[in-house]
Amino acid sequence: MEETLTNHGRDNYQQEEIKEKRSIHKGYFQLHRGRLGKCEKMKASYIVAVFSVLVLFLGYEAQVTMAVVCNPSALSSCAGAITSSTPPSKLCCSKLQEQKTCICQYTKNPKLKKFLASPNAKKVATTCGVAVKC
Repeated sequence: MEETLTNHGRDNYQQEEIKEKRSIHKGYFQLHRGRLGKCEKMKASYIVAVFSVLVLFLGYEAQVTMAVVCNPSALSSCAGAITSSTPPSKLCCSKLQEQKTCICQYTKNPKLKKFLASPNAKKVATTCGVAVKC
C-alpha cells in the first residue's frame, strides 16, 4: 500500500512539473508572438520566392533539354499510313509531333521527299494535327 501511495505521489509531482513547463512555454510564446509571426512571414515569403525561381529555372531547363534530334527513322511507325490509306497510329502521331521541326529538313532529301510530299503523307499530318509549312 505504501508503494501505491509513493507512485501516486510521484505521478502527481510529474503532472505538476508538466503543467509548469507548459505554462512557461505558453507564456514565452505569448510574449514573443508578434516577433515570431513576422519571422514566419519572412520565412514563408523567402520560401515562395525561392520556389518561384526554381520553377522558372526548371521550366527553362526543360525547354532547353527538349531539343529534338532529327532522325527520319523515328517516323518509321508512319510508313504504313503514308504508303497506304490506313489511319495513323497513336505512336505515329506522337513521333510526327516530336519530329515536326525536322520535316522541312527531311523534304530536302530526295529519297524522303517522294514520301513526305504524297497526298497520304499530308493526310497523315492533318489527322495527327501537325501543320507543316516549309
